[in-house]
Amino acid sequence: MKILLVAGGSGGHIYPCLEMAKFLKQMGHEVLLSGIKGSSEEKIYFMNNLNFIGLDINRKKIKSYLINRKSIRKIYKEFNPDKLFLFGNYISFSFAIEAIITRIPIYLHEQNVIYGRANLLIGLFAKKIYLSLPIKKDFYKTKSLLVGNPKSDQYVTSMQFSNRYNVVIVMGSLGSTSMNKIFKELIDIADSNISFHIITGKKYYDEFIKKISDKINIYCYPYIDNLASYIKSCDLLITRAGATTISEILVHQVASIIIPSPYVKNNHQYLNAKYLADNNACILLQEKNLTASKLNNLINETMQDYSK
Repeated sequence: MKILLVAGGSGGHIYPCLEMAKFLKQMGHEVLLSGIKGSSEEKIYFMNNLNFIGLDINRKKIKSYLINRKSIRKIYKEFNPDKLFLFGNYISFSFAIEAIITRIPIYLHEQNVIYGRANLLIGLFAKKIYLSLPIKKDFYKTKSLLVGNPKSDQYVTSMQFSNRYNVVIVMGSLGSTSMNKIFKELIDIADSNISFHIITGKKYYDEFIKKISDKINIYCYPYIDNLASYIKSCDLLITRAGATTISEILVHQVASIIIPSPYVKNNHQYLNAKYLADNNACILLQEKNLTASKLNNLINETMQDYSK
């Protein structure tokens, strides 16, 4: 069977698409992926030896879809897919339109606790919708199915941390300007018996390195490829509430303090985190109420109470 998979934008869309493509390929299906030319998804898919076609689609320019319609139609004509599998982001909508016209079955995967705008619209025409987390007001409950987030079946190795308690802090691959200010203050008051592993984002790495020059319990990294290993092995994770991170927390059952990004559409990170918090699976903090002192107290309190 020939299957066309499309995702773009953030890792929350891209990595589930990647794992699904790898699985389908292992099952013997012919797989083709598409997304934005020169994007992070292009790099990720090529690194995993997957066939990829990139397009010059710009979400800020409606005419970019019209310009690329010939390219999209060419993909459909030459690859002749039996099914289209979409993982969200505006580029999915472009491919859905052509699938509707050519009557190719559409399947969706939604990673968050609410539908993204693209998936909400495409859902009208989808044959099946797969959910990572339960959606309370599900417009498509007659054709949706709760399955979780596609994830690698490869064994995630454990990190060999020191004998200290280990806290991993990550605010997404790019880091966070607002949260990094708090973390720099946290470094000055943090318990020296706890090791902190801070993934700063490449943009902020140099300023953190200067800050920790005399700290033996603080480790900084611009980016980590094997983040799942750090998450699996740490005693406490402090993070945002992206769909991929939520999946890692659930799979590895790691204690976590989640600080949702307030800068995302439809406040979906807060809703993701609230789902976990409502089920006693994390501690939820909102950025607007946060100080370094409050975060430090909560870290110490949590590390001293194993029941948490």
